[in-house]
Amino acid sequence: MKTLAIIAEYNPFHNGHAYQLSCAKELTQADYSIAVMGGNFLQRGQAAMWDKFTRAQIAASCGIDLVIELPFPYATGSARDFSMGAVSMLNKFQTVDFLCFGAETDDLPSFLKIANILVNEPDLFKRRLKIYLADGDSYPLARERAMNDYISHQTVQSIDQVTDFNNVHEILSLPNNILALEYICALIRTNSLIKPVLIPRTEALYHDENIHHTICSAKAIRSNIHNLTVNSSVKHALPEVSYSLIKASYQINSPVITDDLSVFLQSARLFNPPDASICDFDEEFIGRLSKLPIAASYLDILDALKSRNWTSGRISRAFIHYLLGYTEEHRTSFLSGGYCFYANILSFRKESSTLIKELHSNSQIPIITKKGDYLSKLHQESFEAALCMWKLDIHATTLYNCMIFNRYHVVCEDDYHKLIPII
Repeated sequence: MKTLAIIAEYNPFHNGHAYQLSCAKELTQADYSIAVMGGNFLQRGQAAMWDKFTRAQIAASCGIDLVIELPFPYATGSARDFSMGAVSMLNKFQTVDFLCFGAETDDLPSFLKIANILVNEPDLFKRRLKIYLADGDSYPLARERAMNDYISHQTVQSIDQVTDFNNVHEILSLPNNILALEYICALIRTNSLIKPVLIPRTEALYHDENIHHTICSAKAIRSNIHNLTVNSSVKHALPEVSYSLIKASYQINSPVITDDLSVFLQSARLFNPPDASICDFDEEFIGRLSKLPIAASYLDILDALKSRNWTSGRISRAFIHYLLGYTEEHRTSFLSGGYCFYANILSFRKESSTLIKELHSNSQIPIITKKGDYLSKLHQESFEAALCMWKLDIHATTLYNCMIFNRYHVVCEDDYHKLIPII
């Protein structure tokens, strides 16, 4: 039995994702597919427009055999934490053969060579990186300059090492390339047996906000749903089941927008001012935040705080960690404890029963199906860290449901009462 995995957010699942899944199945000839999907809050720190169960149901309806939640600390973490958390989970399943991911640049050998440099950090690369950071470069720019310096000064010892690195800028700067590179780095760091499979991104660019084709960016779809309705142009960019479920929930309990966090951020700043123990906070950032009025919207605060070193994504991640009390101490305990301690199923296809049985037999971490039984499933040696991580996942759902209630006056079921969608 062969199994492929995809790490995703599916916000929402669109034709590009369907194309990726189809290519992944064709390239790997896998019998089953697993998606490790971010929950209600995502890697850029934003709230998902649709809740995690709806997005998981759509993914399963579109051909993913099993959808498992990426725990909150990694779903809202840096690109490295996001990738390490997901890859560590996949490794622990001991069932996954392939990790499939999209990228703007179709050059897996260059990805592998650059990833090895980043993981092994040769002395010249480290020295150059330190110099550029000291000069005031942002980390992405300093990393790219250091990489170019290392490659240009590298002593070629054999003909096998000669490589065309003309695409270093592309690989280190384009959004899907950056994430693809982090996945490969995570596979290398964990000595994973999972094979990387690169699928070239087709037609639409990550930041393209216009719908030109049947395959477009998720950002374009979200932009159109924000600004208009679930209209015909959006319909053409989505699989039929995806469009139907999104349309059915439109203005009933979705879309959720990140600015809906305004009241929660105001309340937190008023009654529980942040300190540097919060993951992704530091004293300089706290000082800048303290100078801004409490009676301001989330997005206004975000815009006021943006700088060269503090991107909107970094700030949003810091804020969601602040709102849910995720600290640097938590992060350290999770990483040192092995990253993942359970796998929470969000949706699956009926015909994937063999895959689920295989996971239950082989996985080094418990597979959670009935949420009420989670305590009895957790391993004793990692119980405290697992319980802390679980509570963050549960509280993230509660916060998200409060956002839905405040906007649509609808009470949504929590993790314990929501039935897993079975397709």
